[in-house]
Amino acid sequence: MLRCRPFTTTCPRASGSAAIRFSGLLVDVARWTEAAGMRGLLVLTDNDSIDPWMAAQLIIERTHRVVPLVAV
Repeated sequence: MLRCRPFTTTCPRASGSAAIRFSGLLVDVARWTEAAGMRGLLVLTDNDSIDPWMAAQLIIERTHRVVPLVAV
């Protein structure tokens, strides 16, 4: 049987001082994702965003089961 494992997503933009606020929001969204029983979190990136691999590391460090999916 095929099982659906839903993922949530993050906001795509954060630069400068907004990147500091974004990292806090990212952790909040990751924890909400875990609390909702979701499997993972899509980490969006573009030239104005924080490094997606750093965002993925924040998610891994601050959750127990959430899997980050980096879209580059």
